[in-house]
Amino acid sequence: MPEILRDMESAPSETAGFLASLNQFISTWGKLIIRFIDGNVENALVVVTELEKFCAETAKQFYNSFHLFLQFLYKTEALKDEMVIAWAESRRESDNEHAKHYLALCKQFIDWLQANEEEEEEEEDEEEEEEEETE
Repeated sequence: MPEILRDMESAPSETAGFLASLNQFISTWGKLIIRFIDGNVENALVVVTELEKFCAETAKQFYNSFHLFLQFLYKTEALKDEMVIAWAESRRESDNEHAKHYLALCKQFIDWLQANEEEEEEEEDEEEEEEEETE
């Protein structure tokens, strides 16, 4: 994974240029990342952890843009709700200052995912109750 991220090292740090570079990165490497994750939460955590390291150590200009990486991987369906939530839960337990920083950057996104997940669970419960009543 670190070799893949080298493509992003020279990306401009201003928002428009960064997003264009991120789009190019996903166009180039997205399918490989999706194949690596393959619906597996542990593999997703490996990818996100490498992104954390990349933003903190290699390309420090992206330190405050980590949440954009995470959201972009979510929008391209490389990461699923439960994967992002699992990452957030693992970071809540961490004493690492970078982890806390990234968690704070992603708070609004994570809150939104958790609210969606709770809403879906409620809808499923209602559907099950309706099915039981019709039987």
